[in-house]
Amino acid sequence: MIKKKTILMVGPGHKTRGGITAVISAYQNSNLWGDFIIKWIDTYNDKNILTKIAHFFSGSVSFIYNLPKANIIHIHLSEPVSSLRKLFFFLIAKLFFKPVIVHLHSFDIKTSVGSKFLPLYRFLFSKADKVIVLSPFWEKEVKAYIPNCQIEVIFNPCPIILKSDCRKEKIILYAGTLNERKGFSLLIESFSQIGKKYPDWKLVFAGNGEIERATKLADQFNILNQIEFMGWVSGEKKNEIFSKSIIFCLPSYAEGFPMAILDAFSYRLPVISTKCGGIDMVLKHKEHVLFFEMGNALELTKLLDELISNEELRNTIGNNGFQFSKHNFGIDVIVSKLITLYKSI
Repeated sequence: MIKKKTILMVGPGHKTRGGITAVISAYQNSNLWGDFIIKWIDTYNDKNILTKIAHFFSGSVSFIYNLPKANIIHIHLSEPVSSLRKLFFFLIAKLFFKPVIVHLHSFDIKTSVGSKFLPLYRFLFSKADKVIVLSPFWEKEVKAYIPNCQIEVIFNPCPIILKSDCRKEKIILYAGTLNERKGFSLLIESFSQIGKKYPDWKLVFAGNGEIERATKLADQFNILNQIEFMGWVSGEKKNEIFSKSIIFCLPSYAEGFPMAILDAFSYRLPVISTKCGGIDMVLKHKEHVLFFEMGNALELTKLLDELISNEELRNTIGNNGFQFSKHNFGIDVIVSKLITLYKSI
């Protein structure tokens, strides 16, 4: 009988909000957890400072305890603060001569690899046995700064959705943190131009962040009665709102490879998005998604109007996105590539 290899998966905690947790959770619900002995090392929580310190300390203890029997160390990191935090685990792993995979989830090359922290990323990436990036765009960008690293492109996986009997409602859904990087204010401005034309449609924001500011902005544009702020959603509540929605919009200025779009694909929602994170190198305009230029409120308004008024187009884009994601971002497809990578190391 072949002994299973042990992987230490270093990342944020199980209940932490964000894309990295969503990715690792998807792995956890796949056959990856059965083919290998995987220990999720919880090093971060997005609550108060004391909780963050406690998670880092407990994660460090767990990591050191499990390190001697580990065969591979898989470290998830993103922006400089995250990468500095993971440097500790990287150095300890190398001290024990363990193979290390570094998995980059940054949302902007300029704030991470292309920033003043380039020496940190250069050290991590050049010393790692393999670097995973989320798309061909990120492969190109990282290699421009660190040409000597060993890069593998592995997309984020589409989540497995729960069945729901929810009836569709005339909802345009935004899912993610409400901040300027995500472009929530642009979406409110754009929808305000057609809100009176479609009084039975509404915008739903599923996410935490600058809700008070967004509320004031919606009030200024006189569409507050057509907007709902749900706060952060997960589990059945997330499943319900995605199931009820008809259109999904991501007006973001910077992303790694947005999990929110993969969520939308899973529910056959037609997607309107910017070309953030180089997703236009993978997805095609008017086939899998409708693209608009970052910050262009007029263009976004036209696309919203077009999808609201054209059910046939909504169905075509939604079904195309679902089928494409099934064959390219399906959990089995992604996990198969990850297993191949683990075995090669």
